Amino acid sequence: MNINSEIKSIKKNGYIVLQEVFSDKYCENIIIKLEKILKDRIKKNKYIGSKNTIVLYNYFIENISLAKLTYHPLVDQLLKKLIDKDYVLISAAARNKTNFNLKNKKFNNAKVSGNKWHTDNRYLGGDALKPSINYFVIIALDDFTKDNGGTKFIPKSHLNKKKIIKDYKNFSYLNAKKGSIIIMDSNLLHIAGIPSEKRRWSIFNLYSPWFVKPYFQFTNLVDKKKLSSKIRKILHFNSIPPLDYNKRITTLIK
Repeated sequence: MNINSEIKSIKKNGYIVLQEVFSDKYCENIIIKLEKILKDRIKKNKYIGSKNTIVLYNYFIENISLAKLTYHPLVDQLLKKLIDKDYVLISAAARNKTNFNLKNKKFNNAKVSGNKWHTDNRYLGGDALKPSINYFVIIALDDFTKDNGGTKFIPKSHLNKKKIIKDYKNFSYLNAKKGSIIIMDSNLLHIAGIPSEKRRWSIFNLYSPWFVKPYFQFTNLVDKKKLSSKIRKILHFNSIPPLDYNKRITTLIK
């Protein structure tokens, strides 16, 4: 992989697809673990998305081995260039865009992100931060196609300065083979595709510079002793503000 070429492509098109990074067997093993977590969360009456969009936030809590999905050497090289070497995870979710039979009616109309046209960049004074402060790393555990709820996007919209949200008709699909990794500029306008009876498991990890706060307190959700040093860094263990100046006066631990 030519890092500079891939980064140039991301900046030009708003995304790249690293085709078939993982084997089918590897993906199926991950899906088996996710479906067990889904079953357990339903049993415990925990949030799992809705009847047409399964969402497992912080999918690695029940099975710490899944934390490895937050780090990959190829992705690491790219994110160090796109963000900086101390980049961190802001949000982590396993998603299955499929029609799902939920017996508990409270989930049928549960609020789920991603089902409206949106960006995940940040804005100051109404203007998008440039370069984008967030980047998605999407692992396609199943094929991403228009037939199984594949993500729709507006080409070149990552270049927009203003957030222009409307009902778009001219869009493209983020197509990717099972086992591929999509890296996407968070300023790219996108929306989840139409759910079907087909399975479409994926991992959506959102990364930012170390000084951006995460959506959830990862440091209170997992035992750092069970994580590698690289994943501890990604989960903010090296960038928690000190209790006070008697501990230290810098936030980032090198």
